[in-house]
Amino acid sequence: MRTVLSSVAGRSVLIALALLGALVYWSGTACERLIEEHAVAGTLDPAIAETLVAGVWGWHVITGLGALALITGLGVISVRSESRLLAASASLDQTTVELKDLSLARTSFLAMMSHELRTPLNSVIGFSGILASGMAGTLTVEQRKQVGIINSAGRQLLALINDILDLSKLETGKLVLVAEEFPVAEAIESVVDTLRPLAEDRGLEMRVELPDPALRMCTDRRRLEQILLGVISRSVRLTESGHVLAQARVAPDGDVVFTISDTGAGMTADEIAALFDENREIDVRAGRPRSTGFALMVSRRLARALRGDIEVESEPGLGSVFTIRLPEILDEGLCG
Repeated sequence: MRTVLSSVAGRSVLIALALLGALVYWSGTACERLIEEHAVAGTLDPAIAETLVAGVWGWHVITGLGALALITGLGVISVRSESRLLAASASLDQTTVELKDLSLARTSFLAMMSHELRTPLNSVIGFSGILASGMAGTLTVEQRKQVGIINSAGRQLLALINDILDLSKLETGKLVLVAEEFPVAEAIESVVDTLRPLAEDRGLEMRVELPDPALRMCTDRRRLEQILLGVISRSVRLTESGHVLAQARVAPDGDVVFTISDTGAGMTADEIAALFDENREIDVRAGRPRSTGFALMVSRRLARALRGDIEVESEPGLGSVFTIRLPEILDEGLCG
């Protein structure tokens, strides 16, 4: 009984039963009074009136019992349904808490392992760079090529580890943004100059259309360049021939819009939908390199941390266009 009383459905049933009892009593009493009035007035035989009163009350009792059974049955169903709903809700809440704990544990583990991997990886990059420069002795052409591959692979792995660390900061809310004012063209040139050797090695033309030199932003420059690096490097890695173009302009609403386009293989609608999902691999085309989309996922989260976003348009065989939209000023309080 306590369970029923504590249930919303149970309380509703008790109220309905009380109203039903009152209605039956009021209706029966009204009919009985009407019959007695006719008997007193002489329009109805007293014996018949007595029989009618008994019949009226019998009908009301039967009707009331039927309604009582119906309301009780519906009440039991409602209480059971509400109990199941509450149990399911509690289970969902528990699952949500466990998933959050699991996500935090995963992020913490990745961050710890990433920190442990960076030290030996920096050593590999440093020593391979010394070997490639010839400081440790002369290398043959083939040896220099192989050492260069080691150095390049190490740098790519280090970039991935840095992305993992940034992801852990984003998921735990520990990412610190530092706003500063700088020329937009200067930030673009810095990223393009970093990736130009990779583009040339792949036989690609690296095109840049710089905005007005007077265009400036006040945002986290390091994170902006990281976003641009993630998007442009993907276009360079997955474009086999043609060019990669980086542009910037000011939108009518005052946002700064960066556009990165390439002449790569393009993507289907399904591939675009999965592009920013770190848990899925995307085949850009049969026989082509595969991309997990991890760097792009981090780039989008960073863009949103800077109060912007990244969008992509693409069709198979027509290349891809990435649009990065960011506010010109991250925070009025930080930028003055």
